[in-house]
Amino acid sequence: MKLNTLSKVLFPLTLLLTMSVNAAIIDYTIDVTDHIYDPEGMAWDGTYLWVVDDDTDDEAHQIDAVTGQLVSSFAIDPAGFGTPDVESIAWDGSNLWIADSAGVIGEYATDGTLLSTITAALTGVTAEDFELEGMTWDGSYLWVAEESSGNIFQLDSLGNTINYFSTGLIQTSSVSFYNDSFWIGDDETDRIYQYDASTFGLLSDLDLEALLIDANIDITFNDPKGITWDDKGNLWFSDDGDEVLVRINYDAVRVPEPSTIALFSLMLVFVNQKRRKNTFFTNNVSINR
Repeated sequence: MKLNTLSKVLFPLTLLLTMSVNAAIIDYTIDVTDHIYDPEGMAWDGTYLWVVDDDTDDEAHQIDAVTGQLVSSFAIDPAGFGTPDVESIAWDGSNLWIADSAGVIGEYATDGTLLSTITAALTGVTAEDFELEGMTWDGSYLWVAEESSGNIFQLDSLGNTINYFSTGLIQTSSVSFYNDSFWIGDDETDRIYQYDASTFGLLSDLDLEALLIDANIDITFNDPKGITWDDKGNLWFSDDGDEVLVRINYDAVRVPEPSTIALFSLMLVFVNQKRRKNTFFTNNVSINR
């Protein structure tokens, strides 16, 4: 292959590598209208999706993510009040944690047995103002999203606040921990935001309406009331107004390693040097993770 031909091949290939950052796609939806009337929080137990239904009969529903079929359900009432107003759920590797909006969090076996309860004590938020809209497990601790403050709180085993950070969002409707990041849904902007779990800095965001348009799917499916990740690296969110679960194929968002891009850039420089010209091609790459 001639040098000028090789250069023409490598140049578009390098550009293709650097452009892959914006390729997230919505590739699957599950209509749960028949058995879930107000899908809110979501969790993944390693095999199945779990979705809490914030309807008059508050329940947790186990869903087959492949077929979309209902596997099982059980009633939720961690505080025993009869009107739990349940909106968030998390999986700790063994059991489910399900919270009502007033801050009582129940630990449940997958058969619906209530094993224990804790009451959240959130720094700077009175119990009367609690609006717990999301919950997740980071491998050691529970974290809850509180809508009125826009904060994400880390809880100890008794429900006390260990740490928290502000999202700056107006309606923090959901939270999920994955790959050293917090993924937080916002009903106001219809986006899912990624925050670094160590610095709490904003890393990226997904525009759900834009993804729905690209996939030719109803753009009203854009309220991330619950979010979770499955074991294949897919990001799921629930839309309560349309009773639908939406899967985002997130593999395509992962950009190549910087070393890979650098290698192609160096090859381009080498090729152009061989052409014995006085100008050099440099490929400046900017990556937003």
